[in-house]
Amino acid sequence: MHAFEMGEIVDDQLWYFSLSVNALIGVDMKSGAQIFIGSVPGEKLYGYRLYGSMQIIGDRMVLVPFSASSIAIFNISSKTFECTIPVRHPGKNAVHYREDCKFQSSAKYGNKVYMFGLTYPELLIYDCCDKELIYSRKWIDVYKAEYGFDICQVKDHFMFEKYNCLIDNRLYIPMGFTNRIMIMNMNDGDMEFLDIGKSGNIYYNIAYFNNSLWLACKEGDSIFLSYNLISQNQEEYTCDLISGTYKPCELIPLQNEIMAVPIRDIKPLMIDQDGSMKESKIPGKKSYIFFYKTYEEGLAVYSNIDKKISIFDRELNLVKEIDNDGQMDEIIAHAVRLAQTEQGYLVENPDVTLNEYLKSIVDRNKLPDIKNHSQSMGERIYCRLMDRH
Repeated sequence: MHAFEMGEIVDDQLWYFSLSVNALIGVDMKSGAQIFIGSVPGEKLYGYRLYGSMQIIGDRMVLVPFSASSIAIFNISSKTFECTIPVRHPGKNAVHYREDCKFQSSAKYGNKVYMFGLTYPELLIYDCCDKELIYSRKWIDVYKAEYGFDICQVKDHFMFEKYNCLIDNRLYIPMGFTNRIMIMNMNDGDMEFLDIGKSGNIYYNIAYFNNSLWLACKEGDSIFLSYNLISQNQEEYTCDLISGTYKPCELIPLQNEIMAVPIRDIKPLMIDQDGSMKESKIPGKKSYIFFYKTYEEGLAVYSNIDKKISIFDRELNLVKEIDNDGQMDEIIAHAVRLAQTEQGYLVENPDVTLNEYLKSIVDRNKLPDIKNHSQSMGERIYCRLMDRH
């Protein structure tokens, strides 16, 4: 199974995008069957972290670019990419901007998808009905008016963290350089900022549970922090609660509790409604959870160690583990070979063996007229060799 860090579950179908290959993949959560759906046109075949998140509205899937150059719109009904929308460069004044990590956090509300930048300064809003992309500097202007400086001029920081939390019509999203949370009214687009915890805190994850925001720190003295939205009381947890260290961790909201899953080799932690904590019955692994998603049947988790999707029921009993047994690698390898042949050249890479590469040099019929394509040095050497036969 190709590593992945983002996906969505709709009607027992998991859609995910590969971390290292330009590949959209579908997984049947009941049977475990996996299908290669396609590659985003115009993007690198071996781009790393091409897309940082996805949102599904109706039969449209919106892929939010991490290192990709464009937003991709996929039609689930026809299983085709309808279009790609290039993201414009933010300009030379955005001194912190990096093309290899544009966006990761996103949210949907109504018919619109909202994209919050890691290093991209403007908020992007895509209207799935009007098929219009809007660039908004409103949050930058509001922040400057309140705190007195232009956030675009600050180097070496992220704008927003990966996770956000929608409560009614208000979206809460941690900022990547401060202990502030941006609160966005999704009805009118108004924004305000809320300082939670100590000034040195930076929050990795956020979840809503029992009238409180729960925040997991990646920087600062705290491990967790809870903030009651009604009383505005907050409580910080600064010790290693059971054993090892729980910082940073994923926060997974369940029916009656939150599960905190640490990176370290210790058990996940269960936090109940009164804030008391205990170890989970799920065994700990020394792994990094790349993806988790709650859905109607329970919880799906993917980690980077065993390369499997673990599916738990609502009581957190392990139901099944989905592995590809090499099937997905073969499917993607075949798709990559076809795509590269269509582009007019074949290169050695993790999914094309040296033997296949050498055969392509001998068999000219496997390659279209390469001279019609822009050529790298390797391609020009190939052409010169073929011209001598």
